Amino acid sequence: MNFKSIFKSALPHLVSIVAFIIIAFIYFQPALEGKVYKKGDSINAWGGKKEIIDFRNDTGEDPLWTNSMFGGMPAYQINVDYQAKDMYFFKQIMELHTPDPVRYLLLYLIGFYILMLSLRINPWLSLAGAIAYAFSTYFIIIIGAGHLWKVNALAFIPPALGGILMVFRGRYLWGGLLATFFLIMELYSNHVQMTYYFVIMVFCIVIFEFYHQLKQKNLAHFFKAIGVLAIASIIALGVNFTNLYNSYDYTKSTIRGKSELTLGDKDNKTAGVDKDYGT
Repeated sequence: MNFKSIFKSALPHLVSIVAFIIIAFIYFQPALEGKVYKKGDSINAWGGKKEIIDFRNDTGEDPLWTNSMFGGMPAYQINVDYQAKDMYFFKQIMELHTPDPVRYLLLYLIGFYILMLSLRINPWLSLAGAIAYAFSTYFIIIIGAGHLWKVNALAFIPPALGGILMVFRGRYLWGGLLATFFLIMELYSNHVQMTYYFVIMVFCIVIFEFYHQLKQKNLAHFFKAIGVLAIASIIALGVNFTNLYNSYDYTKSTIRGKSELTLGDKDNKTAGVDKDYGT
């Protein structure tokens, strides 16, 4: 394959990326003037983690505790210097080093574009699909609200799904690599609620694929795909294990853990949050 043919095949994708950049900057034009969103949750988060960051900068140690939230609490879900933070470098590549909030829109656009391509959809239709996904009303609202980890999670779900679907289509190597990388990034986004919904969707896909391959009498392919995805999942969990385990362990001491109190409506009690709260 010569340079001319490589360029010809890559041209639609280059055009799409340039289009994404132009669209994102047009929509967030004030960013070109140095203006930024006053994202409520982000401002509160900086207030909560400043004491932790100052202590780390002064001592070189991770405190794992802060006195600036409530009457003092663990720092697990506020700011901890996990090794998985190195994955932030790859996120910056996808963001093309663009300013806030342009970069979040680019994550939406590029992530969904990858999913569309993995479904063998024409690049130009993939471009249109990515724009439709990125400009879903709620997705824009949560950028302004500062729900940025949820933004990241919603951006990485589509390409992770694309890798999974590629594996089920028999592209074990490239699909497995794509699934592994974006599953890592999805878990790195640290929004378990979005990951929970994603897992439900993947579970439905697995059931369908099992039924389909059973009818085709091709269960060998199904189990091979499951093996590849199991490896991808184990790697993703391994990279993010420290944060996930600390979150799980800390959950027992929060309202999401079992309560020692028995007052109130016993029928409303569960092993975690009350039914009224959960619904």
